Amino acid sequence: MAIRLLFAFVFLLSACTDRGSTVLMPGAIGIGTIHRVFVTTERMPNETGWFGADRSEERRYLTVDV
Repeated sequence: MAIRLLFAFVFLLSACTDRGSTVLMPGAIGIGTIHRVFVTTERMPNETGWFGADRSEERRYLTVDV
């Protein structure tokens, strides 16, 4: 039972960490198909123009090419 609680705790703790951003390699652009995804968030934009961990009172809508 204790080992299950430990795994659950580690899993929940890791879900709250910052995932950062993903850097694409230029050669990966020609692989696969690019899809436009519509995203909505209630996060505040940070200094870099992306979204951080802080919450906003307004909803923001954007598109991301994946």
